Parts: sequence; structure tokens; C-alpha cells
Amino acid sequence: TPVIGSGVGGMKELLQEGSQIILTDIKDLEEKIKYALLNKKELTEKGYTFVCKYTQAYFNTEWISTIETLTNLS
Repeated sequence: TPVIGSGVGGMKELLQEGSQIILTDIKDLEEKIKYALLNKKELTEKGYTFVCKYTQAYFNTEWISTIETLTNLS
């Protein structure tokens, strides 16, 4: 499903990396919705490809790496 988000609160990077739509002005919402509907297949495929890297193995590796980094700072 295509995503339209504000990009606020750290979401901008996720939207960009997932090739999704960033809405910076609410006045543009209708235009962004039309774009998302016209480009649904492409946006869906790009978003799906992006999120597929976030597997349980990925999170396990990242958590271990974070803990090791924090442990080495002490």
C-alpha cells in the first residue's frame, strides 16, 4: 500500500528510503492522493522492497551491535 506521511519525527528518512510520499503542506493532500492512486503499483513495489530488509535476523543483529557499542563506551 502506498504511504503518504508528513516526514516529521524521524519518518522522513523512512519515507524517502521506501520511495514513498512526503506531504509537507496539507493543501497538497488531494494531489498526493491522486499521485499515489495513479502510481500504486510502483509505490507498493518500492515500499515492499524497502521493508523486506527488516527481518527478525536484521533486528537481532542491530540490537547486538548496539549493545556491544554501548558496552564498549563504558
